[in-house]
Amino acid sequence: MELPYVKIPNSANISCHVCGRSNSDCLVHPATPIYPAGVWTPEPTFAKPICGSCFRSQAEETGKRLHEVEPNIPKWVDDQLERIGMATSERKADISQVPKSLLDAVPDVTLKYMLAGVIPKSGVGLAGLAGSGKTSLLAVLVHGLLLQHSYALAPFQELKGIRQIVWMNWPITCDRWRVNGIDAGIEKEIVKAQRAKLLILDDLGRETRRRAASEDAATGHLDAIITERDREQRVTLWSTNLTEQELYERYGTGMIRRLLRKNPIQWLSNSDFHPNAM
Repeated sequence: MELPYVKIPNSANISCHVCGRSNSDCLVHPATPIYPAGVWTPEPTFAKPICGSCFRSQAEETGKRLHEVEPNIPKWVDDQLERIGMATSERKADISQVPKSLLDAVPDVTLKYMLAGVIPKSGVGLAGLAGSGKTSLLAVLVHGLLLQHSYALAPFQELKGIRQIVWMNWPITCDRWRVNGIDAGIEKEIVKAQRAKLLILDDLGRETRRRAASEDAATGHLDAIITERDREQRVTLWSTNLTEQELYERYGTGMIRRLLRKNPIQWLSNSDFHPNAM
């Protein structure tokens, strides 16, 4: 999935001091790292704004050794998406096949931040019937985030594994937590989901309902995740086939209020979208 460059929302309009290209059509680093006397130090000084192409050209002219730019960024991004928990079908979601009516359901600033390669300041919950495209829309947003971020960052520094994004298919996770109980591995998963800068919680409400939420250990773990993320003001993207009232009835007022505070619910009305065809 190729995406056009999207300027980071609310960013200053800066231009490369060498070629004049603006950050409206490419990433212009606001301050070029300059190492005194050509010697690497942990804290470089900073000079003028520069784009990736000019940054690398200047470095080569001065004999500075640079990292090798990742030769296949889409493949690298796909590997990272698999590592954070996305299934093959989810990783193949293509923004060009998502109806505009679905993209319009995402708050404009959230959509712009994601497609500009930046974790947004607020999340969103996508609610709708089966087949309305909730999971594919979430996948497109996360794919766009990583792809744009990686293309922008690659000229300036070596790409490293993504550690601050977690994709969680809730029905699968819930069943596994119920079977395995609580162990060191699950505790680590819970902490990782609590601390991730961006959590994607897919298919909330599709898990098998065995007992009241207050008696379900897996739901208790989810409540702990949402409570911590609400306390630390961390962003969550999530999806459900339940109405807002059904969410309150199943999970309780407290948990859902904390989830909605930073990640409001949006209902998808497009029932003609079939993501499995992508």
